[in-house]
Amino acid sequence: MNLLDVEGWRRVDDEGSTFRRPLGLTEYGFYWDTVFNGVASTATHLELQAEKGFEDKLFSKENLEAAWLRLKQRHPLLGASTEQVPDKERVEFVLRENRLFSILPGEFNFLSDLNTAKDVEHFTEVVLNGPPLLDDTFLARVWAGPQLDTPGRFHIFIPVVHHITDGMGNATVVRELCQELASLSPSRRVQTLPLSTRLQTLLPVEALQPPTRLSLPRRRWRIVIAKVIAGLRQAKMTGGHTLPARAAPSLGVSVKSRIQNMRLSPQETKAVVTGCRALGITLGNALPVLSQLGVSRVLHRRRRRGEIADDEWEHRRQQPMHFAGPVNYRPYLDRAWLAAGGAHEVMLAISFSALTLPFLPTAPAAVEADVTGAPPLRSLLSPERFLARARMAQVRGQALLGHPLLHEFHLVRLPERNRRARLGAVAWQAAQRGQGAGTTAHRPGEFSTIAPCVFTNGGASLGNRDHLLPREYPLPRGDMAPALSPRLRLLSAAHSLRCRPGELYLGASTSQGQMTIFTCIDANTWDPQLVLEWMEEVKDAALFYLGNAAPKERDSQLARL
Repeated sequence: MNLLDVEGWRRVDDEGSTFRRPLGLTEYGFYWDTVFNGVASTATHLELQAEKGFEDKLFSKENLEAAWLRLKQRHPLLGASTEQVPDKERVEFVLRENRLFSILPGEFNFLSDLNTAKDVEHFTEVVLNGPPLLDDTFLARVWAGPQLDTPGRFHIFIPVVHHITDGMGNATVVRELCQELASLSPSRRVQTLPLSTRLQTLLPVEALQPPTRLSLPRRRWRIVIAKVIAGLRQAKMTGGHTLPARAAPSLGVSVKSRIQNMRLSPQETKAVVTGCRALGITLGNALPVLSQLGVSRVLHRRRRRGEIADDEWEHRRQQPMHFAGPVNYRPYLDRAWLAAGGAHEVMLAISFSALTLPFLPTAPAAVEADVTGAPPLRSLLSPERFLARARMAQVRGQALLGHPLLHEFHLVRLPERNRRARLGAVAWQAAQRGQGAGTTAHRPGEFSTIAPCVFTNGGASLGNRDHLLPREYPLPRGDMAPALSPRLRLLSAAHSLRCRPGELYLGASTSQGQMTIFTCIDANTWDPQLVLEWMEEVKDAALFYLGNAAPKERDSQLARL
């Protein structure tokens, strides 16, 4: 696939009701991830509470299906399918307009056995680790049912393939589905633009990059320059290390996804957020440094227990630490598209970032361990050195996103990533048929496509989700419209992934005044208890360095008076 070749939608029948377009470069890689036993597909779990007297209307079969149909008409990729083009390494979206006005068998499913919260947990496990629920026919599906031991409580599970959505897209699905449910409209149709017009806003991100307006020769030169710079950067990204891992399972073994959450109290959350503001950084800037400190404390304990040999310890002490993660790409795409609603489209619009920080923070041998068996945080990094590293992450992130070749950097890393994703998926399919994986197989999620080094973890901070997900519905129809009495409350919206093999992802988000630190891991590769220990250390480090930052800032200001 040529880096500069981007195709749009085309009609493929006389009636003009079926459209096709090839997947863009970013979508293409995530497609092949999904072929590998459904990994990287997203799963959203909504926990809803109906206001008394509205239970039967809100959660009736008719209202649920009508709301889903209206949502599909607003966001057509939810009703699309995909097809591999024979004899070509090419995949295309296929969108038949009649699918937006009908529900196929198996698309919307009703659950009648959610008796308790335990049953809800069990079904969540099915979504994450059961047989893949999505395929070329269904890019999104729904399971919905009441929690029978709690009047008015209702659960909706929405798995969606990653090549048609991202974090922003999933938030749109939640918000607009809740709005459609709470409207109690009997209509199964909405007034929208003609589909041919609507699809022009659902192009690959590569078609929305500002450099597409430049001449072809100039774009080619920019690609050449970006390849040179990216190659030099990759050459510098060597070494690295991460948490101790289990032996890697063979290619044919399914991933065991595990989502683990750790919540801060409202008081702790306020202290951390206030500390970030006082220091002039974001939690996203601090998260890689907090990860380093968590890894350090875990490794110090293992060394004291004799579980890490001297040569391994010395090797780790000398290594840089590398981090990778997704970036919300939407603010950097076409401004007209963004102003027309692109910020909330249900589509894939992410890019990727990589960060290298200095070596593992360690304490001198003379420092005594605390009651947990690890050296105190201050002996690993002083608050001043912590801030210096967080600002290093901040500056490097700003340099990436502000670079004049940002979009070319996005493009040049994709062909190798996509090649490996496809090889891994094809090898997985062969392994399932008992044909062996072959020597060219790659497991999805390997970061060797970014650089030949070991990444500590992937991750990102999702920020305050309350800005994206109101809690009460229906919402006012306009800024000047009066507020309506709530009929439906969104108690929680949990977003998770079917993890890639070997995935170790550290994230954070805030909702209803409470911050949650979470991990998405492949439990076949990582010991969940070890990851929980690491998460505890990340939380403690956040409270130590960020939770105390604001008072210290005020004290220093008073000292200067």
